[in-house]
Amino acid sequence: MDSNVLENAADQVSKNSKEASAINNLPRFSLSIPDKLSLYTAYMPYIKNGGLFVTTPVGIDANYKLGQLVLVDFKLSNNPVISFVGAIVWLCPVSAAQRVSGIGVELPDDETSRKLRQNIESTLGQALNSSRATHIL
Repeated sequence: MDSNVLENAADQVSKNSKEASAINNLPRFSLSIPDKLSLYTAYMPYIKNGGLFVTTPVGIDANYKLGQLVLVDFKLSNNPVISFVGAIVWLCPVSAAQRVSGIGVELPDDETSRKLRQNIESTLGQALNSSRATHIL
């Protein structure tokens, strides 16, 4: 086997290992959505790639900044968990009157997230046009 092929393969393994390590060092959140109402209140359709509002424990929100990357483990009803890295696009601190504290996370611009967004919007259907309050608005 050509030594260049082996070197390229070794470089790729090293790169993948570094990327995996970087991802594992990101703040991690779990978001489990049991029903359509919960999905409606968490989904952010007006964000370019779609977004999800993730509640944060009281007092933790001061540690996050707009644009910061986080890892989200998302579970919709009985579907498998989908993990994604997204940027924080919304902050709702504990001090916000009558609001749940949390962060809005934009879905990444990739095929898996496009399918997830289609699934979410299909599940919500006409509810997307509702004027009912969400965690954000």
